[in-house]
Amino acid sequence: MSTNIFLVVSAVFLHMSNTCEPAAPEQNENAALFQTFCKLWRLAKTQIPATAVDTTGGQTYQDIQDYNMSVSSTDWQQLFDTEGADGEWAKMAITLKAKENNLDWEQDWPIWKKARKETKQPTGPWPKAHPQNPGGKPDQHSVRKIRRLAAAAKTKVHKLANQEHETSTCKRQEIEAALRRAKCGTEEHAYDPATASCKELSEATAKTTQCATGKNGKSLANDIICVCAAAGIDVCGISAGTQIINEANIQTTAVGKIASSCPQITDDEDLATAIDTTLATLGAHIGQRKYGAAVHLLGTSHTTACTASDSAACIAYTTYCASNSKGLAAVPLVEQLRHAAKLYRQYRQADTAATTLAQQLTELGEDIAREYTQKPESLIESGNHPAAGQKEENKQQQNKCILRNKTAGECPATDCDYDSDKRECKPKPVTETPAAAGTGETAAGAATTTGCAKHKNQPDCEKDKTGEKQNCAFRKG
Repeated sequence: MSTNIFLVVSAVFLHMSNTCEPAAPEQNENAALFQTFCKLWRLAKTQIPATAVDTTGGQTYQDIQDYNMSVSSTDWQQLFDTEGADGEWAKMAITLKAKENNLDWEQDWPIWKKARKETKQPTGPWPKAHPQNPGGKPDQHSVRKIRRLAAAAKTKVHKLANQEHETSTCKRQEIEAALRRAKCGTEEHAYDPATASCKELSEATAKTTQCATGKNGKSLANDIICVCAAAGIDVCGISAGTQIINEANIQTTAVGKIASSCPQITDDEDLATAIDTTLATLGAHIGQRKYGAAVHLLGTSHTTACTASDSAACIAYTTYCASNSKGLAAVPLVEQLRHAAKLYRQYRQADTAATTLAQQLTELGEDIAREYTQKPESLIESGNHPAAGQKEENKQQQNKCILRNKTAGECPATDCDYDSDKRECKPKPVTETPAAAGTGETAAGAATTTGCAKHKNQPDCEKDKTGEKQNCAFRKG
């Protein structure tokens, strides 16, 4: 009887050992996890492109202020004629009592002063490159419009200046620094500017040291090494041989092997979005092989530890995933990646805003240039405009066709045309007799076949009426 009890107990222990003990790492078992880490590795190598926007407004804004200065009053122009230090804003602010008068011109003064210098001499390079209209300076209507456009441009440039910090070189460097800390950490694999890569170990180091829990989550470099470090087993599917681990030691070629084994492809994605989605994928790997209630592993292990040389290929985020912690967000390399994503979003938002402002500034510059070269109304040939009486008649006709006439029935057919597509009532086009330039007279030889001239006899002439009003009078001879 005692023999039978012994056999039963032995069988139970054997069964427990066979069913509760995880299998050792297998070929390619961490291949999917390796590819997820590789995606983060590539993203961490991203170099942020410089913005193409000149946040000072550049030559476009200088030209706008040059146009404005050239049509400004003499009193305004002479404010900028003082040479030397006395003419700089520090001194002029005192002269003009800037504080008392709320004159916040510090940013604008150098640009205005340069505008005066460039436009002061009519024969200078800028006036030659930007000739006025053939009739001379713009008329008062154009001058007022130029001033309004220049003021609008000034507002745009001040808004552009507000984007400068978020699109500066310092901002880009801050993003790239966070990415490098995620990739290499700050310890033995810290980024080496000379090689533009993470440092290799200075000497082969025991896996029990390099893959200990306290090292996990500090850098992508070390975490990838540990999930691929299974002696004699190509657990990541990269034909690592002994380049990552040899016997029980992490090798001094491990980082290079990782860098060369990750697919060298271009991820055509928004950096911040790609970081978020890839970290979500990484989080899904946690606990897929969780051996022990309080152990949160990435990779596979024969035990609850990740330091065994031939039976573990994993890292443990147990400390970060403990209760009352931030979980994956508490992992140092994840913190750095998310910080980089946040900064990058700020950078892209500012760059987009700056691009829009720069385009608006360009359009303002084009509008000012047109006004600057616009021929004054007093010099426009009379043949191109209706006479004064005709202007009044046109105005009366337009009043008949005001937009409140929404239907064809409300639109007077005698004076207006109805646009059924737009549901608008518009004045009929006016037919004018060609006139000689500047004379207002009928051009020589032109056929007088319109208006009262078309009537050849008295009865026809007297029939030409609008209501009871006689339009034409017959003249003999």
